[in-house]
Amino acid sequence: MAMNQFLCAGAFAALASIGVHHSAHAQAFTEAFNDINTLVSGGWVMSNASVGVGSTGWFQGNPPTAGGPFDAQSGAANAYIGANYNNTGSVGTISNWLLTPNRTIRNGDVLTFYTRKPSPDTYADRLEKCVSARMGPAQMSAAALAWVISRRC
Repeated sequence: MAMNQFLCAGAFAALASIGVHHSAHAQAFTEAFNDINTLVSGGWVMSNASVGVGSTGWFQGNPPTAGGPFDAQSGAANAYIGANYNNTGSVGTISNWLLTPNRTIRNGDVLTFYTRKPSPDTYADRLEKCVSARMGPAQMSAAALAWVISRRC
């Protein structure tokens, strides 16, 4: 069954790497987020459905040497994708989605990813991982995204 993995960022989430692993028959999948400008051409979808869209969406990692909060979990210092409270206006509800390319997921497959947030941090952070057989990049629409969100993954 073809399925998508959906990742939704709350106030701040940095995904250092993501991978799905299983047997030799599964689709190997790894993303290190070395250059987020290549994600869309690789089948990823970025959709900021925040109520009151802010000044940012998903962004390339920002290490301390460039004024950011931290280095990536592995790889180059900026090899992560981030989102923060600027995804919405001064007040609003953040709902910024990062959808992986379609993948076949089988019983026993393992999804591994790393998240992180700045410390100290006074903002609430939430991250949801959802799986859907109903939606892929070709079916991406506000209505379809609303259906997934309303399901409360």
